[in-house]
Amino acid sequence: MAKYLFYLPRFHTNVVPWVRLLRQAGHQPAVHVSYEGPTEDRNSLVPVAVAPSSFFKRNEKSPPIDRVPSFRAVWRGMANERPDVVIVRGISRALSRVALICALFQRRRIVIYDQEDVVPERFSTWLRRAVFRSLGIPHITTRLPIGPLKRTFGEAIPVPFANPWVSVSGFRDEYAGVAILMVAKYRRRKGHSALIAALARLKDEFDFRVTLCGEEASPEDVAFCGEICRQSEVLGISDRVVIRNNVPHKDMRHLYVAHDIFILPSLNEPAAVSPIEAAWSGCAVLVSSDTGTRGYVPPGRAFDFDARDPIDVARCLAGAMDSPDSLRRMKDACLNHIRSVADDPLIIDKFEILAGVK
Repeated sequence: MAKYLFYLPRFHTNVVPWVRLLRQAGHQPAVHVSYEGPTEDRNSLVPVAVAPSSFFKRNEKSPPIDRVPSFRAVWRGMANERPDVVIVRGISRALSRVALICALFQRRRIVIYDQEDVVPERFSTWLRRAVFRSLGIPHITTRLPIGPLKRTFGEAIPVPFANPWVSVSGFRDEYAGVAILMVAKYRRRKGHSALIAALARLKDEFDFRVTLCGEEASPEDVAFCGEICRQSEVLGISDRVVIRNNVPHKDMRHLYVAHDIFILPSLNEPAAVSPIEAAWSGCAVLVSSDTGTRGYVPPGRAFDFDARDPIDVARCLAGAMDSPDSLRRMKDACLNHIRSVADDPLIIDKFEILAGVK
């Protein structure tokens, strides 16, 4: 049995499956955070909120994720948890840096977790990893390699995101066409506009319905959602667009199961979890070629596209909708692929090696 302590500036649902797996394997994980976020899943995990420093209390204009933690709170929290390994999310945020310092002085085993490529293209990432590796501190990344790896001193250990569902329930309704789903916050880089433009090109050739699932947490979100609705009306597909906003995470698996295709035409996406949730739910998953979680989807142009080009997005969608047989093959390929790269025993093995129990 090992004790794992995660330090995350922002609590995100993607850590919950890791915690579940570690508990099932008999380990003791804990999560300490600066900021919890309003829509994350706390049904099976309640993170510990680290108290801010008195300096932060006097400077509350800082974003919550950047709040400076109380050094004493971090030190005592770590000492009380007595972890075998401390996993720090990056080194750019105040909580991560303070946790790293405390772990060094307490002589804990340390791992730095980022969402960069296994073998990074950016020299700054390579250099950071190489420096810490020389100090005996490895990096892990949630990105998976695509193709053969070229070994370098600046590479990270790939540790996949885990299966988010204990079980998948729900059903595909009686809609005769192809049900398409996009799950993303209302941000321009997510690619809503490119998706609507791509679907407009396919409206006369295929029978489909698209569900846009987002988060309306601010007036800007509401305005952007309205903008997308107006675009779909201008392009003549408003009758095929369904808006589902602010869906609780506990209900998301029902939404995935009710759809055939999941698509995320996002630009510069570091590590989207929604394609992983969709693949585990049996969807055919289509993603932009540069997304950080591209490795969780089968290789080949049938499953990816250039998110800057609505014509290429349309090409990828058309391939999936070409026939019921091709759609079924793509669904099976996505589920089989993610089982091969992110199965539970593989992930547990990686974490046990990190903690020194293997």
